[in-house]
Amino acid sequence: MNPKLVMAFGHFTTIVIANVFDWTNGRAFMRGVGVMSRIPKHLLPPIVLMLTLMAIYLQEARMSAMWLAVGFGVLGYAMRRIGMSPLPFVIAFILCGKLEDTIAIYVSDHGDWLGDHGLILKGPMHHEGLLQVPMIVAGPGVPAGKAVDQPVSTLDLGPTFFDYGGAEPMLTQHGQSLRPMLENDATRDFALNEWGLQEGRVGVALELCTVRTRTHKMNLDLNPGAGELYDLQTDPDELVNLLDDPTAGTVRKQLEGYLDARPDDVTGYRTPVGTA
Repeated sequence: MNPKLVMAFGHFTTIVIANVFDWTNGRAFMRGVGVMSRIPKHLLPPIVLMLTLMAIYLQEARMSAMWLAVGFGVLGYAMRRIGMSPLPFVIAFILCGKLEDTIAIYVSDHGDWLGDHGLILKGPMHHEGLLQVPMIVAGPGVPAGKAVDQPVSTLDLGPTFFDYGGAEPMLTQHGQSLRPMLENDATRDFALNEWGLQEGRVGVALELCTVRTRTHKMNLDLNPGAGELYDLQTDPDELVNLLDDPTAGTVRKQLEGYLDARPDDVTGYRTPVGTA
C-alpha cells in the first residue's frame, strides 16, 4: 500500500467521520487512517467514491466550504495517484444540484520531456515541451467549444477562482483572472514564468525568467545574463536562438520591457529543504 495514498484517503475520511459523529479531527484522523490502511488497494476507488457522495450529499449542510475544498483537494490528489477520472466529482455535484453553479478547470502542472531537445523527465529548461500544459474550463458563462489562444499561465488560476467566487485575495496575486477571456474576447500581450534554483538542485544557481507572447518567447538567466529568444511562428521547435541576432533587436527590447514589468516583491531565499 502506498503510504501517501493511505494518508490522503485518511485525511478525507477524517472530514467525513468528524462531521458524522462530531468527533475531533485528530480522533477521526487516527481512526480513519487505521481503517483505510487495512483496505485492499483495488477496493479503495469505490470506497472513496462512496465517501465522497456521502460527505457531500448527506453532510453538505454541516460541512464548511473550507472542509469541502480540502476534502476535494485531497481526494483529487489521491485519485490522480491511482489514475482515476474526475467522474466522481461530476456525479457528486449533480446529486447536490451544484453543477450549474460550479467552475471546473482541468490543468496539469507541467508538460513532459519526451525527447524534446534530447531530454526526458523535467527540469529548469523553459522550452515549450515543458511549459505547454492543457487547460480545459467548463461552467456557467463559459461558451462550449471556445478556444483561447492568448498567452496565459497557471498563475492565473488563483485570481480566476477569486473572481468567480466573489472573494478578495488575502495575498498579492501575480496572475490575472481568465474570466474576461473565457466569457468574452479579451486579449493579453504576454505571460511570465520564473524558476529560481540554488546550487543543490542542478549544480549551479539559476534565476530563470521567461516571457511568452503569441509569437515569441525569451528565456533569461539573470545570474550570468545568458538567454534564448525564439520566433515560435517560424521556429516552433526552438532550434534557432535569436537573442543576439540584430534582426531580432526590436522584439528583444519589447520582451525585455515585459520582463522588467514583473512584480518586484521577491522575499529572497529561505533555508532550503532538500535540493530545492
